[in-house]
Amino acid sequence: MLVSEARDFLRHAKASGRMAHAYTIVAPPRAEGADFAKFAMKLLACRGENAPCGECAACRQIDSGAFPDAFWLRPAKKSRIISVDQMRRGPPEHRNDFDPPYFLTWLGETALLGGWKFGIIEFADRMNEAASNALLKTLEEPPPETLMLLLTDTPQALLPTIVSRCEEVALTLPPAELEARHFEPLMALLSSMDYRGPFAAHAYSQAILAILAKMQAEAEEEAGNEADATEEGGVKVDKDEEKAIVASLYRQKRSVLVATLQRWLRDILAIAAAGDAAPIHYSQFADSLRERASRIPLSAALANIEAVEELSIQLEARNLPDSTVFPYWLDRIDFGGSSK
Repeated sequence: MLVSEARDFLRHAKASGRMAHAYTIVAPPRAEGADFAKFAMKLLACRGENAPCGECAACRQIDSGAFPDAFWLRPAKKSRIISVDQMRRGPPEHRNDFDPPYFLTWLGETALLGGWKFGIIEFADRMNEAASNALLKTLEEPPPETLMLLLTDTPQALLPTIVSRCEEVALTLPPAELEARHFEPLMALLSSMDYRGPFAAHAYSQAILAILAKMQAEAEEEAGNEADATEEGGVKVDKDEEKAIVASLYRQKRSVLVATLQRWLRDILAIAAAGDAAPIHYSQFADSLRERASRIPLSAALANIEAVEELSIQLEARNLPDSTVFPYWLDRIDFGGSSK
């Protein structure tokens, strides 16, 4: 559903006294998912007349990440997994590498402000089986006035038993587009790819890596600003956690760049398959796309789509370095240049 519809859905649930104790929010966890989680929290914690007012102390604390009755659980810094040791202390003889508070233990305690408590799990799909099973017991018998929000962009990775005990709110989002400062140089590059071979692939990949380097710098700046804002609210962000935030922000930015490559190549495929009448995403570059589509066979246009999808898999699932992946796959994609 649209974000506006999802907000109305929660407002109605609150007004009718039918708020679920747990929601799975399907959206990018560090972007729209986190924003919607904050909306849900403010809806219940707001002290203003028209919740969420955005002006009361509770709303401001939630926006800044300083609300005392909210626990944001994130994947461990190194493993990028949410383990059962982050959920609970365990028996005395068990060595736990994580310091308290523990998520499930904290949820069972009394709220400091005497109202609602909120447990938010970012990248809930990264819970291992033991962590999922531990959470399951709390989902079956939730503490009173406690709202759990599971943020994920891959709900299919959650245990079915977790999914069945949470109400899903899947946000419909417009396709992310590169910001102009990155979009313009990338489009200029794609429109000028006239050569093939390892030397050309190396040159093109260096241009893309330069764009990615700027994205990395932006991610570092944004993470630093987020850490500063959080610390101003009284919550300390250590360097390892800030690095994890940088990595997450960078992956989001890089995924938009890869999606832009996919759309460009799909436009070429659409024209190669259906001719000039084919609907395309980047209509402002129709002339260049048509020219390139005329130079490659349909089989090559199809192979391009498979190649860029494999590029995405190697970046995301296999976590291979950008400097290795982009030159390799750009050497295997036919961009329809005039020189072979």
